[in-house]
Amino acid sequence: MVDKDRVRALRAEGWTYQRIADDQRCTPERVRQIVKDVQLTPEQVTRHGQKQRQRRVFASVLLARTEGRKPTVGQLERLNREMELDAGFASRVREQCSDCL
Repeated sequence: MVDKDRVRALRAEGWTYQRIADDQRCTPERVRQIVKDVQLTPEQVTRHGQKQRQRRVFASVLLARTEGRKPTVGQLERLNREMELDAGFASRVREQCSDCL
Protein backbone atom coordinates (compact mmCIF):
# COMPACT_ATOMS: atom_id res chain seq x y z
CA MET A 1 0.00 0.00 0.00
CA VAL A 2 1.31 3.43 -0.95
CA ASP A 3 1.81 5.93 1.86
CA LYS A 4 0.42 9.08 0.22
CA ASP A 5 1.75 11.42 2.90
CA ARG A 6 5.26 10.01 2.52
CA VAL A 7 5.00 10.26 -1.28
CA ARG A 8 4.05 13.94 -1.02
CA ALA A 9 6.82 14.61 1.51
CA LEU A 10 9.46 12.95 -0.67
CA ARG A 11 8.34 14.88 -3.72
CA ALA A 12 8.43 18.11 -1.72
CA GLU A 13 12.07 17.25 -0.90
CA GLY A 14 12.76 17.05 -4.64
CA TRP A 15 12.80 13.29 -5.18
CA THR A 16 12.02 12.13 -8.72
CA TYR A 17 8.89 10.15 -9.57
CA GLN A 18 11.02 7.08 -10.32
CA ARG A 19 12.93 7.28 -7.04
CA ILE A 20 9.70 7.63 -5.06
CA ALA A 21 8.11 4.78 -7.01
CA ASP A 22 11.07 2.54 -6.18
CA ASP A 23 10.81 3.52 -2.51
CA GLN A 24 7.06 2.85 -2.39
CA ARG A 25 7.04 -0.13 -4.76
CA CYS A 26 4.58 1.42 -7.17
CA THR A 27 4.67 2.94 -10.65
CA PRO A 28 5.91 6.44 -11.45
CA GLU A 29 2.46 7.16 -12.89
CA ARG A 30 0.86 6.38 -9.51
CA VAL A 31 3.31 8.78 -7.85
CA ARG A 32 2.46 11.44 -10.43
CA GLN A 33 -1.25 11.07 -9.64
CA ILE A 34 -0.63 11.47 -5.90
CA VAL A 35 1.68 14.47 -6.09
CA LYS A 36 0.10 16.46 -8.90
CA ASP A 37 -0.53 19.33 -6.48
CA VAL A 38 2.99 19.38 -4.95
CA GLN A 39 5.07 22.28 -6.24
CA LEU A 40 8.85 22.08 -6.45
CA THR A 41 11.04 25.06 -5.67
CA PRO A 42 13.00 26.58 -8.57
CA GLU A 43 16.18 25.20 -6.98
CA GLN A 44 14.78 21.65 -7.00
CA VAL A 45 13.73 21.96 -10.65
CA THR A 46 17.17 23.30 -11.59
CA ARG A 47 18.96 20.51 -9.72
CA HIS A 48 16.86 17.86 -11.50
CA GLY A 49 17.57 19.45 -14.89
CA GLN A 50 21.28 19.59 -14.10
CA LYS A 51 21.40 15.89 -13.29
CA GLN A 52 19.64 15.01 -16.55
CA ARG A 53 22.08 17.18 -18.49
CA GLN A 54 25.04 15.52 -16.75
CA ARG A 55 23.73 12.06 -17.62
CA ARG A 56 23.29 13.01 -21.29
CA VAL A 57 26.79 14.49 -21.57
CA PHE A 58 28.43 11.54 -19.83
CA ALA A 59 26.43 9.03 -21.89
CA SER A 60 27.52 10.67 -25.15
CA VAL A 61 31.19 10.40 -24.16
CA LEU A 62 30.79 6.76 -23.05
CA LEU A 63 28.93 5.87 -26.24
CA ALA A 64 31.73 7.26 -28.35
CA ARG A 65 34.25 5.22 -26.34
CA THR A 66 32.27 1.99 -26.62
CA GLU A 67 31.97 2.46 -30.39
CA GLY A 68 35.74 2.82 -30.60
CA ARG A 69 35.63 6.55 -31.39
CA LYS A 70 37.25 9.42 -29.61
CA PRO A 71 34.77 11.82 -28.03
CA THR A 72 34.49 15.10 -29.91
CA VAL A 73 36.06 18.26 -28.57
CA GLY A 74 32.55 19.63 -27.91
CA GLN A 75 31.57 16.55 -25.90
CA LEU A 76 34.70 16.78 -23.78
CA GLU A 77 34.23 20.52 -23.23
CA ARG A 78 30.65 19.96 -22.05
CA LEU A 79 31.79 17.12 -19.79
CA ASN A 80 34.54 19.27 -18.28
CA ARG A 81 32.12 22.16 -17.74
CA GLU A 82 29.69 19.89 -15.87
CA MET A 83 32.56 18.48 -13.82
CA GLU A 84 33.62 21.99 -12.79
CA LEU A 85 30.09 22.74 -11.57
CA ASP A 86 29.61 19.57 -9.52
CA ALA A 87 32.43 17.87 -7.62
CA GLY A 88 30.33 14.75 -6.95
CA PHE A 89 29.66 14.32 -10.66
CA ALA A 90 33.36 14.83 -11.39
CA SER A 91 34.39 12.05 -9.00
CA ARG A 92 31.85 9.64 -10.51
CA VAL A 93 33.15 10.39 -14.01
CA ARG A 94 36.75 9.83 -12.90
CA GLU A 95 35.79 6.49 -11.31
CA GLN A 96 33.87 5.19 -14.31
CA CYS A 97 35.80 6.63 -17.19
CA SER A 98 39.36 7.54 -16.26
CA ASP A 99 40.61 6.91 -19.83
CA CYS A 100 37.94 9.26 -21.31
CA LEU A 101 39.61 12.37 -19.94
